[in-house]
Amino acid sequence: MEEIDAIIFCTLKEIGCEFSENETDFTNITQENLIKSIIMCLQKIQPSINLSFTIPRSMSARYQYGITVADACKKVGYKSDIGYQTILYGNIKDMRRILMFLIEKLPKEVENIIEFKSKRCTILEKLKKSLSSDRKQLNSSLFSNFSYVSVFLETGITLPGHKRNCTPAEWRNFCINSLKYITEQPSDLKYLIPSLITLNTKRLLNIYEYELKTTDDLSKSRVIQGEIEKINSKKTSYFNPEIKNSSKDQVENISKESEATYIEELVSKNNELKSLSLKQHSTNMNLKLKLEKLEKEIAVQEKSLNIIDNPEIIAKLKNKVDAAPDKIKRMNNKWSKYENEQKLILAELNETLNKKRAKNIKLEVVYGNEKLKLQNIFEDIQKKEDIIKICRNDLDSKPNYNSRSSYTQRILEIISNIEKQKIEINKNLNDTRQVQKEINSLDGKVERCFISIDELMFKVAKKDDTIRKCYKLLAAIHSNSSSIITSVKQTGTIGREIKDLEEQIENENPHQATANIQKLRKDLELVKNEQLLLLKKIKN
Repeated sequence: MEEIDAIIFCTLKEIGCEFSENETDFTNITQENLIKSIIMCLQKIQPSINLSFTIPRSMSARYQYGITVADACKKVGYKSDIGYQTILYGNIKDMRRILMFLIEKLPKEVENIIEFKSKRCTILEKLKKSLSSDRKQLNSSLFSNFSYVSVFLETGITLPGHKRNCTPAEWRNFCINSLKYITEQPSDLKYLIPSLITLNTKRLLNIYEYELKTTDDLSKSRVIQGEIEKINSKKTSYFNPEIKNSSKDQVENISKESEATYIEELVSKNNELKSLSLKQHSTNMNLKLKLEKLEKEIAVQEKSLNIIDNPEIIAKLKNKVDAAPDKIKRMNNKWSKYENEQKLILAELNETLNKKRAKNIKLEVVYGNEKLKLQNIFEDIQKKEDIIKICRNDLDSKPNYNSRSSYTQRILEIISNIEKQKIEINKNLNDTRQVQKEINSLDGKVERCFISIDELMFKVAKKDDTIRKCYKLLAAIHSNSSSIITSVKQTGTIGREIKDLEEQIENENPHQATANIQKLRKDLELVKNEQLLLLKKIKN
C-alpha cells in the first residue's frame, strides 16, 4: 500500500494540488486537502464541473457540499457506495479508493503534460552537465566561423511589422514539416542559453519599436536606438575577428569575461525593456478606459437632448409623473398585503421551530437515560468478567480429578434438560395459542353483547331517565376498557422494542459507536448554534 500511496501523492502534485510542509505522505494529508484533490481530479476529467475548493463553515451548507461532490463522482462513473459521510468523515481506505478511480479516469492530455515535464527535466539536466563540464580550449580558428557566442534561432513566430519573402501558407508548411525544435537547432547545448537571451532581447526591442512608431513617440525611439547601437557595438567589441592574431591564453580569458558580462548586460536590458513595455501598456489601457467613459457620457447627453427637443416625449413623461402617486398607493396596498402574509408565515415557522426544540430536548433526555443504562451495563460486564477470571484461577489451581465418565454424564444431563425445556416451550406455545383463541372469542362475544345491550337501552332510554344514565355509564365503561386494552398492547410492543434496542446496542458496541456519537454531538451543537443565529436574524 505504501507504493500506491506514493503514486497517488506524486500524481496529485503533478496535477496541481498544493500541500503543506507537514503533509509529506498520503496518510498525513488532512481531510480538507483530500476533498480539494478530489475536486481537482473531477475538474480535470470534466471541465464543466464548477465546484469551489473552499469548504463552507455551516453544517447545512457542508452537508450539501458533500452531497454535490458525491453526485459528481457518481456522474463520472464511480459505482461503489458514496455519500456526504464518506467525503466529510471518510476513512483513508475510502479516500484511497476514490482517488485511485479518479486518477485512472484522468484524460490523456494530463498524461502528456506529465511526460512533457519529465522531458523538460531531462533537457535541463543535460544543459547543467554541459555547462558544469570543463570547457574546451578555444582556438583562434573557431572565431573565423562564429563571430558571436549566440546562434541564430528560428521559432516560426512572425512579429508585428516584419515581412517574409514567402506566403503565410508556405511558411506554415515549412514550420510544420521541416522546422526543428529550439533545443535541436544549435550544434552544442552550451550555445542554447545565450542564443535564447539574445533572441528574447531582439524580439522585445522589435515589439517596442513597432509600438513607438504607432504612438509617434520620437524621443523614446531615439533612446532605444542608441541602446541597440551600444549593444551591437559591445557585441562586436567583445567578439572581433581581430582576435585571430592573439594567443590562445588571451582568447580564453577574453571569451570567458566577455561571455559573462554580455549575458549580464543582456538580462539587465531585457528587464528594463520589459518595465518600459508594461508602463506603456498601462498608459494605453488608461487612455482606452477614458475614451470609453467619454463616449458613454456623449451618448447619454445626445439622448437627453433628443428628449428635450421632442414635445411628445415631454407630454408622455408628464403623464407618467401624474400617474405616479396612484401607482405608489397601489404598491403600498400590495406591500401591506404581502407583509401580513409574510408575518403569518413567520409565526408558523416560529411555531414549528418551538416544536422541533421540544422534540430535541426530549431526544436529549432519552439519550442521557440510554447512556446511563449503557454505563450500568458496562459496569455489570466488568464485574462479571472479574468473577470469570477468579473462577478460572480457581479451576487452574485445582487438580484434574474429573474422569471421562463424569463429563459424559454431564453432557447427557444437559441433553435431557434441553429436551425437557423444548417440551415445556411447546406446551407454553400451545397454551398461549389457546389463550389467544379464547381472548379473540371473548372479544367477539363482548362486542356482540355490547351491541345488543346498546340497542335495547337506546330504545328504552327515551322513556326512562335512569336507563339514560346507565346507557352513558355503559358507553364510558366500553371506552375505558378499549383504552386499557390498547395501552396493554402498546406496553407489549414497547417491551419488544426495548429488547430489540438492547440487542442492537450489544451488536454495535464493538463498532466504535462512541467515536461516531462524539462526531454527532459536535454536529448537533453546530446545528443548534445555526438555529440560534437564524432565530436572532428572524427577530431582528
